[in-house]
Amino acid sequence: MEITALIVEDDDRIVRSIEDALYSLGHAFTSAASQEEAIEALGASRFDYVLLDLHIPARRGRGGASIECGANLLRQIRERYSAVELPVIVITAQSSACVNLATELHRSGADEFISKPFPETGRTLPSVVREVLEPRMKAAGAQSDSQAEAAQPRPFESGELVFSPDRVDLCGVKVCGDASSGIMRKILDTLREKHDDGRYRRFSGTKLAREAGAIRGQNAAAEAISTFRDKVRKRLREECGIDCGRDDVIENTDGLGYRFTSKIIVRDASEARCPPSESNGMSRLSEAVSGDPVKATDDPVFRSGNGHSHGRRAPENPPAAPAGGTDDPVNDPVTDDGADQPMAVVRSVRQQWALAQMKAGQPVRRKDIEQEFRVSRETAKRDLADLGDQIEFTGPPKTGCYRLKQPLHQAQARARRSATRK
Repeated sequence: MEITALIVEDDDRIVRSIEDALYSLGHAFTSAASQEEAIEALGASRFDYVLLDLHIPARRGRGGASIECGANLLRQIRERYSAVELPVIVITAQSSACVNLATELHRSGADEFISKPFPETGRTLPSVVREVLEPRMKAAGAQSDSQAEAAQPRPFESGELVFSPDRVDLCGVKVCGDASSGIMRKILDTLREKHDDGRYRRFSGTKLAREAGAIRGQNAAAEAISTFRDKVRKRLREECGIDCGRDDVIENTDGLGYRFTSKIIVRDASEARCPPSESNGMSRLSEAVSGDPVKATDDPVFRSGNGHSHGRRAPENPPAAPAGGTDDPVNDPVTDDGADQPMAVVRSVRQQWALAQMKAGQPVRRKDIEQEFRVSRETAKRDLADLGDQIEFTGPPKTGCYRLKQPLHQAQARARRSATRK
């Protein structure tokens, strides 16, 4: 940090001796030869201290130097700057007038005095300057230490892991891309699954590799997770000042399997942006589609999360939802990119697609929705659960699928035909 002084002295010989002393201290300096020049210099630049000779003129080149001009300048400095902001060292001559002014000048804001000609031993000019600046230097050092301490990364305590179709963010920092970015995205999608009590499920490296389609098996999964941990640590430290441990996000305690730690809160991007007051949007959507409130499904696929996908594409023109009023989220404009849409609107598109597939005679499985819209397992489960009054699960838990429920009269007719054949 460069220290700069303002020298207020009208005698060139004294100015040169002061400049030599300050140069040896490594300080920069600016000179003013009058009260007027000093005021102009203070308004134009920042200084760390002032060396003020009392016997100066009010204006340069007009004569009339007097001790009163220096005293008045001192008062003017103190009106604008405190002693902490701008210390003033008064240069006095060996005269009775200067000695008599010392008490008054102290009250006016002088921090220290030194007589001229300057002593070569004892209280020299450099020693007085250092003495005056010492409190400021200590304060600056303490501030630097405080700033350095504040700059130290804080430990990772908890964070939201937000899933979007094209990325995964932790604490607002991107830590993974979409499904095309490698097996890590598929591993993260798998690790989202929870037990009924809300704890994240554990998965072996072999299971994660199988879910992610990794050819090299558990070694590929372990390498991907290790790289992911390093990336998370680096990015959170650089962008958030957070010190994230290797096991703070994904743990593998005692080799029992990988899972998210309790510090992680998983969110869908659409849910993270949706205010709690919009949570009733799904009931409004369900009523618009089915006419009845949605009930939770008891289908085994919903509970277990198993299924199979045929990778079908969505119809170009999915059936429009019935009108439900101007404030119904079903009727809001929907874009191709659901990441920026309210949660209820995005779900309506996925549900419309699922219903269209079933109406066309195509069975629908949970993973079909996951792959078609690149959403999480939990999101697909909720979509199907919200259609519980209109659809039913048929077949074995692991290979079954969802179909539209048949109207009662069709079911009764089919039952009569079956009884007749027997």
